[in-house]
Amino acid sequence: MARLVDAILNLSGPAAYGLVGLLAFGEAAAFVGLILPGELAVLLGGVVVSSGNASLPVMIAVASVAAIAGDSAGYEVGRHFGPRILAWPPFHRRFADKVARATAYLTDKGGRAVFLGRWTSLLRALIPGVAGMARMPYGRFLAFNVVGGVAWATTFVMLGYLAGASWRRVERIAGRASLILLALVVLAVVLRWTTRRLLARTDQVRARLDDVAARPAMRWVARRFSVPLAWARARTTPGAARGLGWTLSLAVAGAAAWVAGIAVQDLFAREELFLLDRPVTTWIATHTTPAATQVAEVAVGVVSPPWGLWVVLVLAGLARRWSDRAAGVRVVVAAVLAAALATGLQALLPTSVAGTTFPSGSVTWLTAAFVAAVAAIGPRRLATAIRVAGVGVGILVLAATAELVAGDATLSGIVGAVGIGGLLGAGGELTSRTLAPRTPTIGSPTVSA
Repeated sequence: MARLVDAILNLSGPAAYGLVGLLAFGEAAAFVGLILPGELAVLLGGVVVSSGNASLPVMIAVASVAAIAGDSAGYEVGRHFGPRILAWPPFHRRFADKVARATAYLTDKGGRAVFLGRWTSLLRALIPGVAGMARMPYGRFLAFNVVGGVAWATTFVMLGYLAGASWRRVERIAGRASLILLALVVLAVVLRWTTRRLLARTDQVRARLDDVAARPAMRWVARRFSVPLAWARARTTPGAARGLGWTLSLAVAGAAAWVAGIAVQDLFAREELFLLDRPVTTWIATHTTPAATQVAEVAVGVVSPPWGLWVVLVLAGLARRWSDRAAGVRVVVAAVLAAALATGLQALLPTSVAGTTFPSGSVTWLTAAFVAAVAAIGPRRLATAIRVAGVGVGILVLAATAELVAGDATLSGIVGAVGIGGLLGAGGELTSRTLAPRTPTIGSPTVSA
């Protein structure tokens, strides 16, 4: 591996493009990605670009085409030779269980599996071949393959380009992130499988709960604590205005207020988070290239007020579509209030590192908008709300990282922004539900609060 790294870093021009492209192609073709370091090769291609020995657009194009072609080759190999390869004793003993997990994931997620699989080393090597074995329509496979290949290649070439001499740290972080993503994918598949089994056995589960409730001890508890149990039932009724949505909004608002309080308290008391600000900022400044700083500044501008209004409007549109018109208004109001409050606090509160602000403006208003949107969508479209929340976490991580790299905020400023934004986002939904009529929706049990 050390020789391979040195070989790539010492190449330039066509030779660098050729080797990076070959490794990116081979990783997804014919299951050989289990041993070929395609991701590392693409990352090193970006490092070669940072040294001036290659062109950034050409390297991205070569890596993208190679990744797409490699996946297509893997698809054809799986389609024509997959069963034979899987039946080969050495392969079957070592990888049969992994292929089975990848097959289950592909069956469950379809095209999304092709895109998400591109971001983990194990699935990147297995998904194309498994898709071919499963006879997935090639047109659908190719569409997700192109989007995933271009996004993946661009991301890792840019990471190498921005990291420069610090690429080994980026490689370690990317490797850990890949493992975490794989674990989350497996967890999601297991949870979905378990949920489906429970829903398929709803009658059995309900009968079991009825048996438990019929026991003398449980009947005594129901009589003895009838009032608090009725209140708890009302707070967990999905369709009621002050039901489950109200309870979850209250919990999120409380947790966000606690986080914001910790950040502000540490700032004034000069404890914990405050003490981490300067070392974190110094480390980032030491290991950041000028190109990375420029990209981070652009990213901050794209999501910060007022230019980041497009994110808020998209979320407001989703809330209006999947909830109601008032929900879209609440998203916009939460984001605007968060931006205004962040601006006011930046003028009033001190910072631990000169040139930074507390709290982070972009993270504050993005958090408020995403929390308000998820809170509005969740009661009616839970699956959609979960997807929006996942996208929100990703965007917030990118925004926070950009703020840190650009030197516009500190760690405590990021944490405080998440708390303040979450409080405003959840607080708007909580207020709306509190002021709404108490009549539950059709199909919900009528329980006195």
